[in-house]
Amino acid sequence: MRILSAWALIALSPAVALAQGLPAAWSVETPKDAPAVLIYGAPTTPQVGFSCERKTGQVSTRLIVPRKLADHRVGEVWVNAAGIAAPWPVSVVFASGSESSTLRGRAEAGSVSDATAVTTEISTAAPVIQAFRKTGVISLTAIGETTAPTPAKPGMVRKFLGVCR
Repeated sequence: MRILSAWALIALSPAVALAQGLPAAWSVETPKDAPAVLIYGAPTTPQVGFSCERKTGQVSTRLIVPRKLADHRVGEVWVNAAGIAAPWPVSVVFASGSESSTLRGRAEAGSVSDATAVTTEISTAAPVIQAFRKTGVISLTAIGETTAPTPAKPGMVRKFLGVCR
C-alpha cells in the first residue's frame, strides 16, 4: 500500500504543478514510515519518479511517456493495436554521463489519453545510478521517447539514495 501511495503522489504532481503554475522541479521525500520518493515534475513534459523502501537497494522507477500504446479496452483491460493486453513489455534505458543501463520494464495506459506509464526497477549499485548520485544528471528512454530532466541537486539525489541502500 505504501508503494501505491508513493506512485499516487508521483502521478498527481504534474497536475498540481500545472494548477499552481509552478516550473519543473525536483523534490525529495524521505519519511521514516513510508517509501522514499524522488520526483521530477514538469507541467508541460513527461514526469519521472523514483521510489524505494528503506535499505532494499532497489529503486522503482515510473516514467510518463508522451506516446500512446493503448488502443482500446476489452472490458476493463487496455489492449494495444496488435490486440495484446496490458501490461506491455518494454526496454528502459537509463543514462547518466558515460554510464547507461538497459532494463526490462512494463508499460500501461497512462492517466492522460496520449500517454503511457512505464515502470521498472534498478539497483542502487548500478553504475548509472552512481553517476546520477554524483552529478544529478539522468535521462530515461522508453518506447522511442527520451525524458531528460534538468539536473537534480546531487545532495538531493544522495539523500534519496542514502535511504534506499
